Amino acid sequence: MLLVSEPQKFRSDDHWLTEIDWAGGRVAGWHDAEYGSAWSRHVALEPHGEIEFTFCTPSWAATDPIDTGTANVVSGGCRILVDKTKLFDNLLTAASP
Repeated sequence: MLLVSEPQKFRSDDHWLTEIDWAGGRVAGWHDAEYGSAWSRHVALEPHGEIEFTFCTPSWAATDPIDTGTANVVSGGCRILVDKTKLFDNLLTAASP
């Protein structure tokens, strides 16, 4: 999940895919999917693998109140890689039973 100010920019410009070091692999193709306020790019990699990048605005991580769909996503398992503004950290804390 990537919280960005303008998620649609990543849909209209696919140059960001070429900026990633795929560790010896390469992008074989992709398809996009809509999830309400978020959208995902499912990237197929060769020789094998797939990565899903989901984009939405920071408001997706709002905690007052927590959206039911958002709570379901993070309660199913979430590992934070980078969270400079602590939005995910606050969301996980608020969504914990």
